[in-house]
This record gives sequence, structure tokens and C-alpha cells, in this order.
Amino acid sequence: MCRLLVENRIFGLLFAPSCAAIAWLPLQDLHAQTAETARVTDSTGGAVSNAAYHSVSAVGQGIAAGLASGTGHVTYGGFLQTFVNRPDLDNDQDGFADENDPDDDNDGLYDEAELTGTAHTPVTGTDLFTADSDQDGASDGQESAAGTNPLDAGSLLRLVLLDPEGSGTIAGWQSRGGRQYELQAAMTLEQLESNPVILETVQASGGDAPWFETTTFSTNAALEAFTYFRVRVHE
Repeated sequence: MCRLLVENRIFGLLFAPSCAAIAWLPLQDLHAQTAETARVTDSTGGAVSNAAYHSVSAVGQGIAAGLASGTGHVTYGGFLQTFVNRPDLDNDQDGFADENDPDDDNDGLYDEAELTGTAHTPVTGTDLFTADSDQDGASDGQESAAGTNPLDAGSLLRLVLLDPEGSGTIAGWQSRGGRQYELQAAMTLEQLESNPVILETVQASGGDAPWFETTTFSTNAALEAFTYFRVRVHE
């Protein structure tokens, strides 16, 4: 019996926090037309509010820092290594408050990239609090690496055909035109993780804009010798 494994490459992200010293004063009359009561040492910023909008912000902190709220939307940004507005909010339960966590859902994409949509081509915004926006089993970070549509549950990197014992010994997978893929195989799951055999590197072609979705096939007699298979985006 053949068992199929599909694995998308995930990019690891490193984040080195930095911050400037701040001086923070108690807020006054948040409902006044203008009320500025906070100052940031060696930088600029403060707290301004009126009847419809409240903002706490600073520049020079290395990352966006502050709080902004309006109809139906609230975001928080703390001053790294000094204080956070909402330490109780930790969406991905990784021990870092959301406002000081560059990736609030641990999907491998910065929150900024999810909000702006720049992690995908074409530009496509995703949910920064949900690791898998379309709930198809591939995280938004994995879909970014694979070039698939993170808002379409039918668009993801996966094997769709495997016939190692039939005529032609064919493997096929959903792909994106222009991307290169590795077809890997092994006799055990452990070997597939630690030391897989790369049967073939294939470049996908075709597909319609904007996502250039297509199906790529590999005909390789070596398929007959293995039990487990997977396809990965080639570096």
C-alpha cells in the first residue's frame, strides 16, 4: 500500500526586538477633543483622543507601537521590553503578548505581511489571528511558500495522483506554473523526514493568471521501489 504525504516548506522567521526608553504619564480625559499626555524619550509620540477615535503611538521604537481603535477594529502595539497595553491577549499562546509578537498566529508570516497581503502574489491579505485562513490544512505561511491562494480551500500544494505500480508509474500534484518542486520518496516515515530520496526535480508550467494553478506530473520508474512519498517546493 502506498501512503501519500504532502509537505509545504515553511520559512523560519527571526525577530530581534529593540526599543528606546520612554516616559509614560497617566492619561487624562480621554473624551476631550484633544488630550495628549504621553511622551517618548529620544523620539516622538503620545496619546490623542476624541469622541470617535483614540490613539496611543510612538515612533523610533523599531516596530510600530501603539493602540488604534475605530468602528469594528482594535489593534494594540506595546513598547518592546517596557510595557504592553493588553498583556492578556496572546492569540497563539506562545508566551508573547500579541502587541509584541510579530507573528500573532505562528503561521510563519509577519502580521504586517498578512495585513498588507505582500506575502502572496498576487497581493492577498490574510487573517493575522488564524494560521490557516481558508482552513484547507495548509497554513498561510505554507501557502506563501508554495505560491497557492490562501483564501481558496481548493488551492494548495498536494499530491493528487500516485500510481507507482501501474503503467507509466505516474505521480501528480497541484502546483503553480514557474515553481520548481522535488518529488521525494522513502521506505519509512522516519527516512522520509531524515533522509529522503529525491526522485526528481520538476519545474511546473502553465496555469492561468493570477495564481497560475496547474497540475504537474512525473513519470519515474523508481516510484515502484518506495512506500512513502511527498512533494516539496524546491529551494
